[in-house]
Formats: sequence, C-alpha cells, structure tokens
Amino acid sequence: WERRHPEPMKTKGGKAPARPAPKPGKKNPGDDLVDETVFQNPYPQSCVPVAQKTLAGQDPRYVAEVWWLIGDYHFNEVGREGGAFNFNRAQAAYSNSLQFKKPPIYGVSMYKLAWTFFKQQRFKSSVVQFVELLYADEQEKLTGDPGSDFRGEAFTYIAGSLTYLDFDGPGPDEPYIPRNDVLDTETDPKKQEQKMRIAIERVQDEALIPQKEKWTVEIYKALAQEFKELNQYRNTIEISELILQKWPMDCGAP
Repeated sequence: WERRHPEPMKTKGGKAPARPAPKPGKKNPGDDLVDETVFQNPYPQSCVPVAQKTLAGQDPRYVAEVWWLIGDYHFNEVGREGGAFNFNRAQAAYSNSLQFKKPPIYGVSMYKLAWTFFKQQRFKSSVVQFVELLYADEQEKLTGDPGSDFRGEAFTYIAGSLTYLDFDGPGPDEPYIPRNDVLDTETDPKKQEQKMRIAIERVQDEALIPQKEKWTVEIYKALAQEFKELNQYRNTIEISELILQKWPMDCGAP
C-alpha cells in the first residue's frame, strides 16, 4: 500500500514515482488489487463473541482481553496487511474492548485508545480520550488503585497535543500519512513560540479541559514543562503565571 501511495514528504516535487509500464501480454499480479483508500472496519461493534455461560451481571470471560490484544497487534504494526490503516484498526479494536468495564483491562484499553489517536495525529480526539481516562475513577473505587502511571502520562500527552496547530488532524476514516506541523515548517523560534501559544488558549477552554477538577492543575504544569523543554520561555512564564492565579496554594505551583 505504501509503495503504491508514497507519503508526500518522501516524493520529489510532491509527485509519486511513475509505475513501470507492464510488459506486453504479461499481467501484473497487483493489477487486480483494489486499494483501501477509506477505512473499511473489519471489527464493527456488531461483532458478537462466541456464547459463554456467565453469571448474571458478569461480562464474558476474556473478550475484553482479546479485543485489547487485537488492538495491540495493529498498534504495534506487527502485520503489514493493515498498511496505512493499522492505527484505524487498533482504534476499532480498543473501542470494542471498552464495551466491558471490568478493570484493569478497561483502563488499559482506554489509555491505548487515547495513545492511538495521538499517534494518528488526531490530537483533539486524543485530548478528549485522555480527559475521559482522567475521569474514569471506577477502577480506583473497585481496586483502590488510582491508576497514577496512566494519569501521569495523560497529563504529558494532553499538554503535547494542545501545542499542535493542526489540532483535528486526519478524519477517522482517513489513512495515516505523517503531517508536518509548526516545528517542521517554521524555522524562526520566535514565530514558533507565537504560533504555539494557541495551547495556552486551548488549555483554558472549559469545553476541552475541565477547569475545576483536582487534576486540572497538573495539565497546566505539564504544559509549562512542555514549553520549557522547547525553550519557549515567554509561553512558560505566561502559563506559570496562570497557575499562580488559579492555584496559588498548590504545592507544585511555580
């Protein structure tokens, strides 16, 4: 698939290399292939597992785990058959796993789904899913485990996602083709910083980032760290001042 549909950034002048002309009288085995240019979901939610005998109110055994592992197969791009749609397939499988709420698979699948969106460069979807992960406290109620490892990484991924100018990214049915963003296209560090300031506006958007949760300040601090690592000190100062205004008594306030 990738040979027949090369990435734009890998082609010269934005044009794909011409395919060699077939030899007279000889048929190429690939001539009959119909390329998947729009995602064709092999794992619709209408999939029904093999019937099991379970107690009333209990989820079927191993189904959530199987969907999770199918998702990992595509997420890790173990097979080449998925081509540019491996992440789409992973997203479909993880979504099926989330039909079952039993921990710890539910939290793991939710985390991997959010990470899949991030790798697809669907950053807004990634933020929404990571926020949902932060809300998912059912595992904490059942097990006493706050899921701190997942939540800590969620703050970092949310902060990083907020800085991308192309926030929406490709559509859910489009193939994964890497896209350039401001750090790739803008060579002036001052202009990079000015353009990436959009993240400070996004982090204050109540519709995107809830502003009154106990973990909200951690997202702000992760964004300050993101700017600091990029040597964008004006943005770092601005987000740090916001933290001091909103959470002056927080023990980790800058």
